Amino acid sequence: MIKTYLALCPYLSSCSNIRNTRGSMKYYSTIVVVLITLCFVTSSSLYAAPANIGLRVNAMFHKIKVVRFTLLNDSNSPMELKVGDDIVRLEAGKSVNVKLPVGARVLLNSETQLHHPGDTVAEVSGYLDGAIVHLK
Repeated sequence: MIKTYLALCPYLSSCSNIRNTRGSMKYYSTIVVVLITLCFVTSSSLYAAPANIGLRVNAMFHKIKVVRFTLLNDSNSPMELKVGDDIVRLEAGKSVNVKLPVGARVLLNSETQLHHPGDTVAEVSGYLDGAIVHLK
């Protein structure tokens, strides 16, 4: 009965096997410690920097959309408008074709019956492409 027990448990049969398992346990425990340390280091470094760095570089080469539309003066008096960086005088009943980037503003530069200088007439968006903006 004892021989079968020793045959089933080979590590208990001699002292050399016990020493061998202790050496391999030290080896396995060092591997586990190294793996756990790597997991902690890599998980914190993953959150240290954004993953989409390429989007900022791509923004430099992005083409700005330009919108073309028409400003029409429907009032009885002439208007002076600040279109982007330019100042445009718009006579009564006349129209001006405008080409501006999205996000630019058209401001009133002179006082009229209904508006004060500095009032925003229009803010350019993609919806204004090909439109006619009537000013009163």
